[in-house]
Amino acid sequence: MRLFVTGDVHANHDYDKLKKFRHQKKAELTLDDYIVICGDFGILWDGDRHDKYFKEKVYGDFPCTILWVDGNHENFDALATYPIEEWNGGKVRRITDRILHLMRGEIFTLPKGEESIKIFALGGAMSTDRGYDTGNNRGWWPQELPSEDEIKNAINNLVAHKETVDYVFTHDAPPNVLHEANILDPRTGEIRRSDPTLSSVLGSLSRVLNFKGWYFGHHHRDLSHGKFHCLYQTIVELT
Repeated sequence: MRLFVTGDVHANHDYDKLKKFRHQKKAELTLDDYIVICGDFGILWDGDRHDKYFKEKVYGDFPCTILWVDGNHENFDALATYPIEEWNGGKVRRITDRILHLMRGEIFTLPKGEESIKIFALGGAMSTDRGYDTGNNRGWWPQELPSEDEIKNAINNLVAHKETVDYVFTHDAPPNVLHEANILDPRTGEIRRSDPTLSSVLGSLSRVLNFKGWYFGHHHRDLSHGKFHCLYQTIVELT
């Protein structure tokens, strides 16, 4: 089993990195290998031809299994129509045989030979489009932020695992990391605004969790700060 991780894709807007990855790795990988997308996958958008095209044509023969942590640019109404199932110790929504949505607050144990890798997923973020909504959900969905129940689920699962995982995958980042690493919004030149509740949760987790690496997207940067890694165009293999 091999495990890779990258940042936002936005359907076809930032797909070139995955296109290159597929071309380079096609002969090496199987569905027992994984690539994690840290939010804003964007393949579910209108529940119709757009979604079918990406599921069947773009990702229908992807060389490994895609594990998807939701961001804010997702159609959460469409996502909710897919079935929930247990997978490697946690809950997922199965989009296709090659695409699994890692539900919020879940912990998964991926077998790797005689060992295993434990990963924690907590998707969601405040949309940069909030405030520009026209009322037809083309810009953002209320479900973009974790609910109180999802946050409780995350805390309960982490307590059950003694607050220790190998890797953390989120869409947004702890506020302390954003400020210490000076991760600025490329449009405004300022720290991107975040939801206060989610920021508080991520900040608390960054202080109490034991982990090897924390990977996130959302900020359209490729930058590392200690064990925290903001990914956009970079694809990293984890060991």
